[in-house]
Amino acid sequence: MKRIIKKLIIYSIIGVVITLTPLYYVNNVLLSENTDISEEKKGSFIVNALNLHVKLPEGAEYVSRVHDTDYVTYVNKGNIYIKNIKNDKLVKEINELNPVVYAAPIDNGSIVMYFVYANGRLYIKTYDIARDESADHKAFPVKNFYRIDDVKYSKYTNVIYVNVETKAKNEIQNNIYRINIMKTVSIAVSNKKIDAVNLLNNEDVLVYEDYKNNVYINNRLFKYGKENKFKLLGVDEDDNLYLMSMEDAKTIYVVKDERVSYQMNIDDTSYEDVYSKDNRIYLVYKDHVYDLINQKNIRIKPDVKIIDISDSTITYVDSQNLITEEDI
Repeated sequence: MKRIIKKLIIYSIIGVVITLTPLYYVNNVLLSENTDISEEKKGSFIVNALNLHVKLPEGAEYVSRVHDTDYVTYVNKGNIYIKNIKNDKLVKEINELNPVVYAAPIDNGSIVMYFVYANGRLYIKTYDIARDESADHKAFPVKNFYRIDDVKYSKYTNVIYVNVETKAKNEIQNNIYRINIMKTVSIAVSNKKIDAVNLLNNEDVLVYEDYKNNVYINNRLFKYGKENKFKLLGVDEDDNLYLMSMEDAKTIYVVKDERVSYQMNIDDTSYEDVYSKDNRIYLVYKDHVYDLINQKNIRIKPDVKIIDISDSTITYVDSQNLITEEDI
């Protein structure tokens, strides 16, 4: 009888081991390597969607997320790389005879606008990812070219503004070039040091801030009462401009038609950066971003560089040079 009981105990132990071993493997090996597990307050576990990654090479510039696609783009060593963020596969490498000096998606679609500088001229080109087609658009002279700071394009007015840095005798200044729908090039701003540029959505109005915190709307210096120094934060879809007071960093003026409509106040002025794109404005803190327009916080991982925020996802580059996209 004792032998029978002993055998039953041994068989029971073996059964438990056999049952727990694959469970341990599933929970601690498969899931830990491929998914994130979060715990709700009620004690249940939710398996979240996989993080999506693209490995960036050292020196990669102009990293962008192509909206409504699975692609990211960047420039490295004068070439454009388009990768699938789901699997890190190379979709397209664009090589020109001369180095690409800037690239970015436009119009929330699969069109990448890029620029090549050669023989004293700046060439505007596009690449259609969906059609796998390239096109040349315009070339114009630029003296003492150094780099492109920013490019703004309005799909409503079909106007492009190119903020170009020039360098002569070790002095860097900015020229902003305007290219209209007829591909006529003019200089909108010349020989200034510019910190930020933005466009209104529904009319052809350029807004910029110089290095002395002077803000110009349609080339007119903006003032409010006795204040004339502001930080240009961005613009929303209704063409409201958001300007931070340089006298009181907690005060933000919302400007419409060159007049202050109302003012906002923020409690925390310790933000490290401003992310302004596609009519969205975020103050970037150590571990969260503050949506200035909708006045809400979004948690982020510390020490990341944000490259895109949409209604449902946030895309960033971390300290290991990985592009990661996560649900908000």
